[in-house]
Amino acid sequence: MRSGFSALFLIAWIATAFAQEPPQDVSRNGLPARSSDAITMGRWLLYPTIRVDSFHSDNLFQSPQNPLSVTGFEMLPSLTAEWSNGIHTTTLYGNIDRKVYPNDSQVNTFDRQAGFTQKYEALRDLTFRAQGDYAHNTNSSSLQNSIPTAVSAPGTTLLPNGNTLLPNGTIISPTGQPVGQANPATTNQWNVFRKS
Repeated sequence: MRSGFSALFLIAWIATAFAQEPPQDVSRNGLPARSSDAITMGRWLLYPTIRVDSFHSDNLFQSPQNPLSVTGFEMLPSLTAEWSNGIHTTTLYGNIDRKVYPNDSQVNTFDRQAGFTQKYEALRDLTFRAQGDYAHNTNSSSLQNSIPTAVSAPGTTLLPNGNTLLPNGTIISPTGQPVGQANPATTNQWNVFRKS
């Protein structure tokens, strides 16, 4: 009797499956709906953009010495092209980042990137993708890594005899008493410590 009621309650808790609605972006012929902001060329959808900026920097390379103050212009054209037959989708993309400094042409840059993605949707739940990229940066990583970092403050040094050498050259004993001077700092006042 108990097992009969248990089976009845289990059946009552099982969720029922409903038919799925098709995605809203699929047209009648099964292809993705075409975007209104795309340029159509056959089955290809083209998405071009261009951006133009101007800027000024009072220290272009963030250098603590000899900062480079420049004014420049930047042009950023890009293009994405997509083709699909519902099962296969090919996407090609590319962009250019061109920075021009009229007063200092030695730091002009011409960066570019291009690539592709290929998607094969064998089933709705089984998709294969492949991607390839190309990128070129005018400022090499060695130039970007040459920006100096903050200088660390000098620390104390423990000497072999147990004494401590302070950054200003004073040598102190383990009890904290000054016992000598190494490389005395050049100041207006002379500090002389005698060894005890």
